[in-house]
Amino acid sequence: MRRISLVLLSLCSSMLLMAQTQTYYISSTLGKDGNPGTEEAPLSTISSLSKEQKTGAAIYLRSGDIFFESISDCTDCIISSYGEEKKPVICGFRVMRSGEGWQMDEQGIWKLDMSDPSQFYGYKAGYGKQFYGNIGCLYIPEENRILGQSVATKKELKNQYDFFVTDKVKRSELTQDDFKYLYIKSDEKPGAYCLSSGTNGISNMTGCTIENLAVVGFG
Repeated sequence: MRRISLVLLSLCSSMLLMAQTQTYYISSTLGKDGNPGTEEAPLSTISSLSKEQKTGAAIYLRSGDIFFESISDCTDCIISSYGEEKKPVICGFRVMRSGEGWQMDEQGIWKLDMSDPSQFYGYKAGYGKQFYGNIGCLYIPEENRILGQSVATKKELKNQYDFFVTDKVKRSELTQDDFKYLYIKSDEKPGAYCLSSGTNGISNMTGCTIENLAVVGFG
């Protein structure tokens, strides 16, 4: 009899947990952090959810929206989309507002000060020094084209669109100032590019189902 009681208690606890599962709707274009997170009044950012809210929840991102942030530290969640448009995009690109920030460093070599947040929008763009730097690629969305390649030293900037950030390879030796400038080899002044970030788009997930999302711009 005691075993049956324990089984019934376990079933009741599971049903209670299922009944308490929360659903959150998030829209980067229509939402506002502080909203209740309903479909009619969605949140604006994924990061507005606490770790507790990201446990056992159903999280829906609005189709057609771009989220310049990452998803992490979720447990037993369903993360999907709502709406009829294209898949929502988890985007790690830091986007140049214009090409005016490029300055000639030497003949055929241009440099960009990546510590100036006013030059960018997108992923971590407003956080300044803490987040600039580790660039994985240069991308032109209008042409769906990745430019050049990253080289290990400034002296190796030999081919069109080769780019360089730092010659240090050990994490223990790196400082933020090592990532201050992006150098590029170009016969003419470069344009406004998307710069991929050296972080993960989705990480530290446990027991989650993730579907109907696109992830771009992370290195």
